[in-house]
Amino acid sequence: STPLEFPTAAVEEAKNFEQLKGNLPWPVVKGVIVGKFGKQEHPVLKNVWVENLGIDIQTTAGASVRSVHKGKVTAITKVPGFDHTVIVQHGTFFTVYGKLANVDVEVGEELNTITIIGKLPSSGIAELQFQVWKEEDMNDPELWLKQ
Repeated sequence: STPLEFPTAAVEEAKNFEQLKGNLPWPVVKGVIVGKFGKQEHPVLKNVWVENLGIDIQTTAGASVRSVHKGKVTAITKVPGFDHTVIVQHGTFFTVYGKLANVDVEVGEELNTITIIGKLPSSGIAELQFQVWKEEDMNDPELWLKQ
């Protein structure tokens, strides 16, 4: 496949994002990682592996989900099993916020760090699927967040 082409401004913006690796704010005020990045053994089924393209963060029901860095909303979609999903571009990086019950932003909107993107379900288990991509490569989001 052909690599993605990005304008110079996007490359500069990506450098700003990359410098914050290990120091980005969490996308929720408080939460715990319940699903790790990468290939994991299925919690119930023997000899079955699942590929997690991000991390799953469990938090309080109805919690607000926030952008981890300034960027532009490039997509809002409904994904089976993930409900509403928002993709925010930070130069050549993208952050993905899945399993939202509702969305408070629009495609094309410029966001600041910790701008509220939407909310998680107000009943049941509130769990955010959070991903970090560099162009088309998946990154372990846990390595990007402030510890």
